[in-house]
Amino acid sequence: MAEYEVRKRETVVRRDPTLRDEPVVSQTVIERDPVVQAERQVVEDPSAEGRVLVARIAGLIWLVFGALDVLIVLRMVLKFIAANPTNDFSSFIYNFTNIFLSPFNSLIANPVIGNGVFEISSLIALVVYTLLGWLVVRLFRLIFTPARTKQSVTTYRRDL
Repeated sequence: MAEYEVRKRETVVRRDPTLRDEPVVSQTVIERDPVVQAERQVVEDPSAEGRVLVARIAGLIWLVFGALDVLIVLRMVLKFIAANPTNDFSSFIYNFTNIFLSPFNSLIANPVIGNGVFEISSLIALVVYTLLGWLVVRLFRLIFTPARTKQSVTTYRRDL
């Protein structure tokens, strides 16, 4: 609701009952001028750029671990449908993911279903690498995220 400054001005002229020639003038003027207020709020946080950089690097870390998870899932599907291991695509997937799955290969026996293999060790690796990615991102953010160093609010108010 707007605030108004109210100015009342009255002019009253009456006729003297003894003199008949003077006119009766009665005037009331009320002026309503709005009170103008200008407010400006400024919040400064010099560490905001550092937090944006940390968020971008954390996103990049998630991208790398997510791509690794996708490759492991793709390997599991190829093994399950008994894809030809001499094919260039399946050979690339198998060779690339062997590097990351080598710690898990002898952990548990993988059941054979028809010609396909259900790699439980790949499933365990998938869970481990996802948790490792989460841990790396949390640790990275904990170490490198700058705290809010300064927050100031400035308000300018002007009444005209």
